[in-house]
Amino acid sequence: MPRFRSCCGRRRGALHQEWIADCAAIFVFAAVVERATRKYRQRGRRYILLETGHAAQNVLLQAAALDLGAAVVGAFDDGELKKAVGMSRDEAAVYILTIGHERR
Repeated sequence: MPRFRSCCGRRRGALHQEWIADCAAIFVFAAVVERATRKYRQRGRRYILLETGHAAQNVLLQAAALDLGAAVVGAFDDGELKKAVGMSRDEAAVYILTIGHERR
């Protein structure tokens, strides 16, 4: 499983949202669009979004069960995020989900 190379990479990839550097865990959901569309044609893009949503929902439900805070991040720079996580060229980021203890 790839890891962010640094806290700066976390912030740059998430369009400089400073709070993301303090998260205990960050999940980056990615897909290989070409592989999905080769098999399912244009509908493959829809399946990517559906499956990503289902996977993220499971993580969010588990976080809630453990009394952890969670936030979904849709604002990110694709290129910076790919570099920060070390994704391959054919992978595309779809979703970022952060987990941690809520600040009180």
